Amino acid sequence: MQGCAKDSTGPETLPQTLATVQAAVDMVTTGQIKIVGSCAGSVPINCPGGTLASPAYINLTRTADSVAFVVAADRYDFSATMSAVSAAGIPLTLPLVGECTLNINTAPGTAPTITLTGSVTFASQTLNGPIDRLDFSNLNLTGFDAADASITGTVACQSASISINYYIDQLVGMFQQNASLCAVPGPALLGPCPATVAASARRP
Repeated sequence: MQGCAKDSTGPETLPQTLATVQAAVDMVTTGQIKIVGSCAGSVPINCPGGTLASPAYINLTRTADSVAFVVAADRYDFSATMSAVSAAGIPLTLPLVGECTLNINTAPGTAPTITLTGSVTFASQTLNGPIDRLDFSNLNLTGFDAADASITGTVACQSASISINYYIDQLVGMFQQNASLCAVPGPALLGPCPATVAASARRP
């Protein structure tokens, strides 16, 4: 086996290489990423009329990225700079206002991009099992400002003001949905992990 290649007969131990980590970072920071949403909290998102809707999507266009192994910490650190645009309006329910629509577009902001940083470590899906999982941690998002989000709908919606931290939390939560990626059967290297896996940290 070379690089990230794997056979198609079933899951196998992941190569503990920078190329494997790069493949995981690519999955999280390119293409589309979904916002499942929530009907809980003071500002329900993607929950029109109190019912959770189909996932909303954010289109990501990455412009720069880096991955480096941190020897002393036995982990990989990454940085990815990208533009983000919502594929369609995202339902947002505001207190005392009602149903509104959230739109994300990083182009109008101070910078046209946002930057996600974090760490990646190898782990196992089963206790003391083979290394077949990658875990993301310490995710941090910078570069998002108030101009990158707009709320449309009624006059009250357009006049509403939401803390910038709310938007950042939603975006970080979006990336955290892929906090772990696992080896999968078939030609693909990585995919979503099973719903329940026993945590086992990387072993020497």
